[in-house]
Amino acid sequence: MPGFIGRRLAYLVPVLIAVTVLTFLIAALLPGDLAIAMLADEATPEKVAALHREMGLDQPLVFQYLHWLGGALAGDLGRSVRTGEPVLSAILQRLPVTLELMLLAQLIALALGVPLGILCAVRAGGAFDRLVTASAFGKLAVPAYMLAIVLIYVFSVRLKLLPATGYVPLNEDIAGNLRSFVLPAVTLGFGEWPVLMRVLRSDMIATLQEDYIAMATAKGLKPWRILLVHALKPSSLTLVTV
Repeated sequence: MPGFIGRRLAYLVPVLIAVTVLTFLIAALLPGDLAIAMLADEATPEKVAALHREMGLDQPLVFQYLHWLGGALAGDLGRSVRTGEPVLSAILQRLPVTLELMLLAQLIALALGVPLGILCAVRAGGAFDRLVTASAFGKLAVPAYMLAIVLIYVFSVRLKLLPATGYVPLNEDIAGNLRSFVLPAVTLGFGEWPVLMRVLRSDMIATLQEDYIAMATAKGLKPWRILLVHALKPSSLTLVTV
């Protein structure tokens, strides 16, 4: 497992480089002039040229990219055009909220996707499997923003049980913090569980047909032990990449 995860992380390096190059080129080739947009009504040829020199926009794209990449690797992501604050500071300020939301959403997705994936694999082709699979496809067809609107209308507008907006820091009020995350976390988690369920179901169906599973059954091992120990572990490797 550690070697598998290590190889997957190593594959991320060229992907990240390609993403940075593509993103940089898209931003650079967009119509308009950033300096003129920043100066607005005060834009004059002299001020625009000075701002180009200050921001390095008068250099070739290759040098602009390398300058940005070097700064990014050193922790300098530049300054926000809108607020003027360092981009890294803005990211770090909002990172705890993002990580908490991501963690809660992933827990919800795993809590739904993993048990349903196991049950569907065990009962492959049955009524339960068909029902859950159809529900998963139906959920994938529903955009996240539509689910968010429905949840806000039901639980915030009609029932007034959960806040639709706002954030309560965890160190101030744990219950209030969790209440503020319920709707966004459920929205994201419900969008992820069908993917996890389908991946785990497919892998576990294949795993349950392996010879060592038949051997474990012949030895009289308990069904839950066969599923959770001998079948789930190899079947869950693909979930790491999802």
